Amino acid sequence: MLFLYLLKSNIPIFGAVLVGYFCSFFHILGKRATSVLSDFVFLVALPCMVLFQFSKYSIDKIFNLPYMGVIVISSLVFASIGGFIGKKVFKYNLSETALTVMSSGQVNTAFLAIPIFLLFFKTVSPVIMVSVFQQLILAPTILGLIEYDSYRSKGKGFTSLVFLKELPKAMIRTPIIPASLIGLIFSYYHISFPAPVSYFLDLMGMAAAPVSLFVLGLSLEQDKISFRKGDFRYQVSIRLILKNILHPLFAFFLGKYIFDLSPFWLVTASLMAAMPSSRSCALFAQRYGLDIQMANTLIVLSTLTAFIVINIILYLSGDVSVFMPQDCS
Repeated sequence: MLFLYLLKSNIPIFGAVLVGYFCSFFHILGKRATSVLSDFVFLVALPCMVLFQFSKYSIDKIFNLPYMGVIVISSLVFASIGGFIGKKVFKYNLSETALTVMSSGQVNTAFLAIPIFLLFFKTVSPVIMVSVFQQLILAPTILGLIEYDSYRSKGKGFTSLVFLKELPKAMIRTPIIPASLIGLIFSYYHISFPAPVSYFLDLMGMAAAPVSLFVLGLSLEQDKISFRKGDFRYQVSIRLILKNILHPLFAFFLGKYIFDLSPFWLVTASLMAAMPSSRSCALFAQRYGLDIQMANTLIVLSTLTAFIVINIILYLSGDVSVFMPQDCS
Protein backbone atom coordinates (compact mmCIF):
# COMPACT_ATOMS: atom_id res chain seq x y z
CA MET A 1 0.00 0.00 0.00
CA LEU A 2 2.78 2.44 0.95
CA PHE A 3 4.76 1.55 -2.19
CA LEU A 4 1.75 2.30 -4.41
CA TYR A 5 1.13 5.55 -2.55
CA LEU A 6 4.74 6.65 -3.12
CA LEU A 7 4.62 5.60 -6.77
CA LYS A 8 1.41 7.55 -7.38
CA SER A 9 2.80 10.62 -5.62
CA ASN A 10 6.14 10.52 -7.45
CA ILE A 11 4.63 10.52 -10.95
CA PRO A 12 3.59 14.21 -10.90
CA ILE A 13 6.92 15.17 -9.31
CA PHE A 14 9.04 13.55 -11.98
CA GLY A 15 6.60 14.63 -14.68
CA ALA A 16 6.86 18.33 -13.80
CA VAL A 17 10.66 18.17 -13.54
CA LEU A 18 11.00 16.35 -16.86
CA VAL A 19 8.71 18.80 -18.64
CA GLY A 20 10.86 21.66 -17.36
CA TYR A 21 14.05 19.86 -18.39
CA PHE A 22 12.87 19.22 -21.95
CA CYS A 23 11.46 22.74 -22.32
CA SER A 24 14.94 24.05 -21.55
CA PHE A 25 16.70 21.41 -23.67
CA PHE A 26 14.62 22.20 -26.78
CA HIS A 27 14.62 25.98 -26.10
CA ILE A 28 10.84 26.11 -26.00
CA LEU A 29 10.81 29.03 -23.58
CA GLY A 30 12.84 32.22 -23.64
CA LYS A 31 16.20 32.66 -21.97
CA ARG A 32 14.67 34.52 -19.03
CA ALA A 33 12.10 31.84 -18.25
CA THR A 34 14.01 30.40 -15.30
CA SER A 35 14.60 33.82 -13.75
CA VAL A 36 11.02 35.02 -14.23
CA LEU A 37 9.41 31.84 -12.94
CA SER A 38 11.80 31.67 -9.98
CA ASP A 39 10.86 35.23 -9.05
CA PHE A 40 7.17 34.33 -9.32
CA VAL A 41 7.64 31.42 -6.92
CA PHE A 42 9.68 33.40 -4.38
CA LEU A 43 7.89 36.73 -4.57
CA VAL A 44 4.26 35.73 -5.16
CA ALA A 45 3.29 32.06 -4.88
CA LEU A 46 5.22 31.09 -1.74
CA PRO A 47 4.21 34.12 0.37
CA CYS A 48 0.55 33.54 -0.60
CA MET A 49 0.86 29.86 0.27
CA VAL A 50 2.46 30.62 3.63
CA LEU A 51 -0.24 33.11 4.62
CA PHE A 52 -2.98 30.69 3.63
CA GLN A 53 -1.39 27.67 5.33
CA PHE A 54 -0.59 29.48 8.56
CA SER A 55 -4.10 30.92 8.83
CA LYS A 56 -5.51 27.37 8.80
CA TYR A 57 -3.61 25.96 11.81
CA SER A 58 -3.08 27.02 15.41
CA ILE A 59 0.49 27.95 16.27
CA ASP A 60 1.12 24.74 18.24
CA LYS A 61 0.46 22.77 15.04
CA ILE A 62 2.89 24.93 13.05
CA PHE A 63 5.86 25.64 15.27
CA ASN A 64 7.53 22.61 16.85
CA LEU A 65 10.50 23.49 19.06
CA PRO A 66 12.09 19.97 19.26
CA TYR A 67 11.84 19.66 15.47
CA MET A 68 13.65 23.00 15.04
CA GLY A 69 16.22 21.84 17.59
CA VAL A 70 17.02 18.85 15.36
CA ILE A 71 17.18 21.05 12.25
CA VAL A 72 19.40 23.73 13.79
CA ILE A 73 21.79 21.33 15.52
CA SER A 74 22.18 19.01 12.53
CA SER A 75 22.64 21.96 10.15
CA LEU A 76 25.30 23.58 12.33
CA VAL A 77 27.09 20.28 12.90
CA PHE A 78 27.35 19.47 9.20
CA ALA A 79 28.13 23.06 8.27
CA SER A 80 31.04 22.85 10.72
CA ILE A 81 32.17 19.48 9.38
CA GLY A 82 31.97 20.78 5.81
CA GLY A 83 33.97 23.86 6.77
CA PHE A 84 36.62 21.79 8.54
CA ILE A 85 37.01 19.42 5.59
CA GLY A 86 37.10 22.30 3.12
CA LYS A 87 39.78 24.15 5.06
CA LYS A 88 41.96 21.33 6.37
CA VAL A 89 41.50 18.56 3.80
CA PHE A 90 40.73 20.33 0.53
CA LYS A 91 42.87 23.40 1.43
CA TYR A 92 40.21 25.86 0.25
CA ASN A 93 40.48 29.57 0.85
CA LEU A 94 37.92 31.19 3.15
CA SER A 95 35.40 31.92 0.38
CA GLU A 96 35.42 28.36 -0.98
CA THR A 97 35.27 27.05 2.58
CA ALA A 98 32.18 29.19 3.18
CA LEU A 99 30.52 27.66 0.11
CA THR A 100 31.37 24.20 1.46
CA VAL A 101 29.70 25.21 4.72
CA MET A 102 26.61 26.25 2.76
CA SER A 103 26.47 23.11 0.60
CA SER A 104 26.84 20.88 3.69
CA GLY A 105 24.48 22.58 6.13
CA GLN A 106 21.91 24.51 4.08
CA VAL A 107 19.16 22.88 2.01
CA ASN A 108 17.06 23.77 -1.01
CA THR A 109 13.74 24.63 0.58
CA ALA A 110 11.87 26.16 -2.38
CA PHE A 111 12.40 24.08 -5.51
CA LEU A 112 12.11 20.60 -4.00
CA ALA A 113 11.10 20.70 -0.32
CA ILE A 114 7.95 22.78 -0.86
CA PRO A 115 6.53 20.49 -3.59
CA ILE A 116 7.50 17.33 -1.69
CA PHE A 117 5.78 18.45 1.50
CA LEU A 118 2.70 19.71 -0.31
CA LEU A 119 2.25 16.49 -2.27
CA PHE A 120 2.95 14.09 0.60
CA PHE A 121 1.86 16.00 3.72
CA LYS A 122 -0.43 18.77 2.41
CA THR A 123 1.39 21.32 4.57
CA VAL A 124 4.54 23.43 4.24
CA SER A 125 4.94 24.61 7.84
CA PRO A 126 7.99 22.35 8.51
CA VAL A 127 9.69 23.81 5.43
CA ILE A 128 8.87 27.44 6.23
CA MET A 129 10.42 27.19 9.69
CA VAL A 130 13.65 25.93 8.15
CA SER A 131 13.57 28.57 5.41
CA VAL A 132 13.28 31.41 7.93
CA PHE A 133 16.21 30.02 9.94
CA GLN A 134 18.36 29.73 6.82
CA GLN A 135 17.49 33.15 5.43
CA LEU A 136 17.98 35.00 8.71
CA ILE A 137 20.98 33.13 10.14
CA LEU A 138 22.89 30.83 7.79
CA ALA A 139 22.85 32.74 4.50
CA PRO A 140 23.91 36.15 5.95
CA THR A 141 26.68 34.48 7.98
CA ILE A 142 28.08 32.67 4.95
CA LEU A 143 27.81 35.79 2.82
CA GLY A 144 29.62 37.70 5.56
CA LEU A 145 32.53 35.24 5.44
CA ILE A 146 32.79 35.54 1.66
CA GLU A 147 32.60 39.33 1.82
CA TYR A 148 35.29 39.37 4.50
CA ASP A 149 37.58 37.20 2.36
CA SER A 150 36.91 39.42 -0.65
CA TYR A 151 37.80 42.58 1.29
CA ARG A 152 40.90 40.93 2.76
CA SER A 153 42.17 39.66 -0.60
CA LYS A 154 41.88 43.17 -2.03
CA GLY A 155 43.88 44.63 0.86
CA LYS A 156 40.92 46.62 2.15
CA GLY A 157 39.85 47.04 5.70
CA PHE A 158 36.74 45.26 6.90
CA THR A 159 35.02 47.04 9.73
CA SER A 160 31.32 46.71 8.85
CA LEU A 161 29.18 43.96 10.30
CA VAL A 162 28.05 42.24 7.12
CA PHE A 163 25.90 39.83 9.10
CA LEU A 164 23.80 42.67 10.50
CA LYS A 165 23.76 44.52 7.18
CA GLU A 166 22.43 41.46 5.38
CA LEU A 167 19.54 40.82 7.76
CA PRO A 168 17.31 43.67 6.52
CA LYS A 169 18.34 42.86 2.95
CA ALA A 170 17.30 39.25 3.46
CA MET A 171 13.95 40.44 4.79
CA ILE A 172 13.37 42.65 1.75
CA ARG A 173 14.57 40.10 -0.82
CA THR A 174 12.63 37.25 0.77
CA PRO A 175 8.90 38.06 1.17
CA ILE A 176 8.36 34.60 2.61
CA ILE A 177 9.91 35.82 5.88
CA PRO A 178 7.49 38.70 6.60
CA ALA A 179 4.69 36.48 5.28
CA SER A 180 5.70 33.84 7.84
CA LEU A 181 5.77 36.39 10.66
CA ILE A 182 2.32 37.73 9.69
CA GLY A 183 1.03 34.17 9.35
CA LEU A 184 2.32 33.26 12.82
CA ILE A 185 0.51 36.27 14.30
CA PHE A 186 -2.72 35.22 12.57
CA SER A 187 -2.19 31.67 13.80
CA TYR A 188 -1.47 32.71 17.37
CA TYR A 189 -4.55 34.91 17.64
CA HIS A 190 -6.73 32.51 15.60
CA ILE A 191 -7.43 35.15 12.96
CA SER A 192 -8.89 33.99 9.67
CA PHE A 193 -8.85 35.78 6.35
CA PRO A 194 -12.18 36.69 4.72
CA ALA A 195 -13.35 33.96 2.33
CA PRO A 196 -12.45 35.85 -0.90
CA VAL A 197 -8.95 36.60 0.44
CA SER A 198 -8.44 32.99 1.51
CA TYR A 199 -9.54 31.80 -1.92
CA PHE A 200 -7.11 34.20 -3.61
CA LEU A 201 -4.20 33.13 -1.38
CA ASP A 202 -5.02 29.46 -1.93
CA LEU A 203 -5.31 29.95 -5.70
CA MET A 204 -1.95 31.71 -5.97
CA GLY A 205 -0.29 29.38 -3.48
CA MET A 206 -1.33 26.27 -5.39
CA ALA A 207 0.97 27.37 -8.22
CA ALA A 208 4.05 27.11 -6.00
CA ALA A 209 4.49 23.33 -6.15
CA PRO A 210 4.15 22.70 -9.93
CA VAL A 211 6.06 25.84 -10.91
CA SER A 212 8.86 25.04 -8.44
CA LEU A 213 9.26 21.57 -9.91
CA PHE A 214 9.12 22.96 -13.45
CA VAL A 215 11.83 25.51 -12.61
CA LEU A 216 13.88 22.73 -11.03
CA GLY A 217 13.76 20.88 -14.35
CA LEU A 218 14.79 24.03 -16.23
CA SER A 219 17.73 24.60 -13.92
CA LEU A 220 18.92 20.98 -14.01
CA GLU A 221 19.33 21.27 -17.77
CA GLN A 222 20.94 24.71 -17.62
CA ASP A 223 23.36 24.01 -14.76
CA LYS A 224 26.07 22.25 -16.74
CA ILE A 225 27.91 19.76 -14.58
CA SER A 226 31.57 18.88 -14.85
CA PHE A 227 33.41 15.58 -14.64
CA ARG A 228 36.89 16.98 -14.22
CA LYS A 229 39.39 14.39 -13.17
CA GLY A 230 41.51 14.29 -10.06
CA ASP A 231 40.59 15.99 -6.81
CA PHE A 232 37.41 17.47 -8.28
CA ARG A 233 35.58 14.13 -8.32
CA TYR A 234 36.88 13.24 -4.86
CA GLN A 235 35.72 16.56 -3.42
CA VAL A 236 32.27 16.29 -5.03
CA SER A 237 31.85 12.73 -3.73
CA ILE A 238 32.79 13.67 -0.17
CA ARG A 239 30.44 16.63 -0.14
CA LEU A 240 27.57 14.54 -1.58
CA ILE A 241 28.03 11.90 1.12
CA LEU A 242 27.99 14.61 3.79
CA LYS A 243 24.87 16.32 2.46
CA ASN A 244 22.64 13.53 1.17
CA ILE A 245 23.55 10.55 3.34
CA LEU A 246 25.21 11.48 6.64
CA HIS A 247 23.14 14.61 7.26
CA PRO A 248 19.73 12.85 7.16
CA LEU A 249 21.09 9.90 9.16
CA PHE A 250 22.35 12.24 11.86
CA ALA A 251 19.05 14.15 11.91
CA PHE A 252 17.12 10.87 12.26
CA PHE A 253 19.15 9.61 15.22
CA LEU A 254 19.11 13.05 16.84
CA GLY A 255 15.35 13.30 16.45
CA LYS A 256 14.61 9.76 17.58
CA TYR A 257 17.00 9.24 20.47
CA ILE A 258 17.70 12.77 21.78
CA PHE A 259 14.60 14.85 21.03
CA ASP A 260 12.10 11.95 20.95
CA LEU A 261 10.16 13.34 17.98
CA SER A 262 6.80 11.89 17.02
CA PRO A 263 6.66 9.90 13.74
CA PHE A 264 5.45 12.86 11.67
CA TRP A 265 8.13 15.29 12.87
CA LEU A 266 10.84 12.61 12.77
CA VAL A 267 10.13 11.87 9.12
CA THR A 268 9.94 15.56 8.21
CA ALA A 269 13.24 16.32 9.99
CA SER A 270 14.95 13.48 8.13
CA LEU A 271 13.47 14.64 4.83
CA MET A 272 14.59 18.24 5.33
CA ALA A 273 18.15 17.09 6.08
CA ALA A 274 18.12 14.98 2.90
CA MET A 275 17.16 17.89 0.64
CA PRO A 276 19.80 18.93 -1.93
CA SER A 277 22.29 21.73 -1.54
CA SER A 278 20.90 25.26 -1.80
CA ARG A 279 20.91 27.00 -5.17
CA SER A 280 22.44 29.97 -3.38
CA CYS A 281 25.75 28.10 -3.69
CA ALA A 282 25.74 28.69 -7.44
CA LEU A 283 24.54 32.28 -7.08
CA PHE A 284 27.32 33.11 -4.61
CA ALA A 285 29.93 31.30 -6.70
CA GLN A 286 28.96 33.27 -9.79
CA ARG A 287 28.80 36.57 -7.94
CA TYR A 288 32.25 36.23 -6.33
CA GLY A 289 34.12 34.44 -9.13
CA LEU A 290 34.42 31.10 -7.32
CA ASP A 291 34.26 27.58 -8.76
CA ILE A 292 30.88 27.68 -10.51
CA GLN A 293 31.41 24.22 -12.04
CA MET A 294 31.80 22.73 -8.57
CA ALA A 295 28.68 24.51 -7.33
CA ASN A 296 26.54 23.48 -10.31
CA THR A 297 27.77 19.89 -10.18
CA LEU A 298 26.96 19.63 -6.49
CA ILE A 299 23.49 21.11 -6.95
CA VAL A 300 22.57 18.79 -9.84
CA LEU A 301 24.01 15.61 -8.32
CA SER A 302 22.69 16.32 -4.82
CA THR A 303 19.24 16.94 -6.32
CA LEU A 304 19.28 13.63 -8.18
CA THR A 305 20.58 11.83 -5.08
CA ALA A 306 17.97 13.53 -2.90
CA PHE A 307 15.14 12.07 -5.01
CA ILE A 308 16.41 8.58 -4.16
CA VAL A 309 17.12 9.23 -0.48
CA ILE A 310 13.78 11.00 0.07
CA ASN A 311 11.83 8.02 -1.27
CA ILE A 312 13.88 5.61 0.83
CA ILE A 313 13.06 7.64 3.94
CA LEU A 314 9.36 7.74 3.05
CA TYR A 315 9.30 4.02 2.34
CA LEU A 316 11.10 3.18 5.59
CA SER A 317 8.53 5.23 7.50
CA GLY A 318 6.49 2.07 7.05
CA ASP A 319 2.98 3.43 7.32
CA VAL A 320 0.79 5.77 5.27
CA SER A 321 -0.59 7.15 8.54
CA VAL A 322 2.61 9.18 8.98
CA PHE A 323 1.33 11.49 6.21
CA MET A 324 -1.09 13.18 8.59
CA PRO A 325 -0.23 16.89 8.85
CA GLN A 326 -3.52 17.84 10.40
CA ASP A 327 -2.29 16.31 13.66
CA CYS A 328 1.41 17.15 13.40
CA SER A 329 1.83 15.45 16.75
